[in-house]
Amino acid sequence: MKKNDLKCPNCKVIISFKNVIAFEPDEMEIEAIAYFITCKKCETTFVSPMRYSVKASEEQEDVVKDMFEDIIKRRGNKDD
Repeated sequence: MKKNDLKCPNCKVIISFKNVIAFEPDEMEIEAIAYFITCKKCETTFVSPMRYSVKASEEQEDVVKDMFEDIIKRRGNKDD
C-alpha cells in the first residue's frame, strides 16, 4: 500500500489515488481536501481522512465531516 492509497473500511480493497490537484496559489488557498468515496467492490460509502494543504481548524474539519455524514444518511448507505 502506497502513501496516498486508501483501504475500504468494509471489504479492505486498496483504492489508489493518481490525480493531482493544480491551482494558482495567488488566487486561492486549499485548506483541506476530503474525498467522498463509494467502493465499487462492496458499495460502501465513506469519507477519506482529511488531507491538508494548510491545516484547517478542528471546527472547520467537524463541519466537513458533518456535511458528509448527512449525505451518507440521505443516500441510505447499507452500512448504516
